[in-house]
Order: sequence, then C-alpha cells, then structure tokens
Amino acid sequence: LLSRSGSGADAATSTGAADSAPACCTLTFAVQGEAPGPVRLSVVRAPTGANLKAGHEVGTAPGAVTLPTPGEYVLRVAADGYAPAQVTVTAPSAVPVTVDLAP
Repeated sequence: LLSRSGSGADAATSTGAADSAPACCTLTFAVQGEAPGPVRLSVVRAPTGANLKAGHEVGTAPGAVTLPTPGEYVLRVAADGYAPAQVTVTAPSAVPVTVDLAP
C-alpha cells in the first residue's frame, strides 16, 4: 500500500544524470513501516523524452531519486515480503513521496 503526502510543484534541481538524458528533478522518498531491505523503485511509465524504459530501476527508498525530465512518472515499488505496488509522481516536486508498507 502506498500513499503520497501531498502534491507540490516546487522545483528541486540536481546535477546528476540518469541514462544519457540531463537530470531534471530530485524527489525524496520516505518509507513508513519496516522493510527487511531497501524498497526498490523502477519505471512503469515515464514522460516522453525521459529515455527510461519500463523496468529500469531509478533508485531505492528511503532516499533521493533523480529523474531526467519534468512530468508524470508511474513507478513500481517493491520490497521483500510485500506485494509490489505502483505510485504516480510528478516531477519536479519538493514534497516527499511516502511509501507506506502495510503488513
């Protein structure tokens, strides 16, 4: 189960890069609940121009994830011992995305 704590449009920038596209936006992910390891974040759908294919892992939560272009991303959230879920995020955003791990 996932929840997102608000939706903001505050810009956050980074100098990192994902694939060959220039980096645009850093989103912060928080985890509520306990996972036996990192919560993996991978792409289900990315905006045109992001150059990210479905299944590409973009990072882990908790932590910061840099996405290559502004727009709406659908990410798969997976943690050992939990059923995978999806979360939709819009970049850029300064509002943290909360991944809620329910038993």
